Amino acid sequence: MLGPFLHVLYTAELANIIAAGHGLKMLQYADDNQIYAYTMVNDATSAVDRFATCFTDFRAWLTASKLEI
Repeated sequence: MLGPFLHVLYTAELANIIAAGHGLKMLQYADDNQIYAYTMVNDATSAVDRFATCFTDFRAWLTASKLEI
């Protein structure tokens, strides 16, 4: 029971990085995280760029937190 709760507490900083820094949305459930964005078709390139930049910041967070994918 505490496992999922501790996971959410541990990854709370990650939600701030994703939402504030990149304008993406994050859904957390138990030990699962999903990152997504709503966009119009003509703005898809911008959304892909935001995901790429977000992924770079995500990897930096993983390294700082001593985690791996």
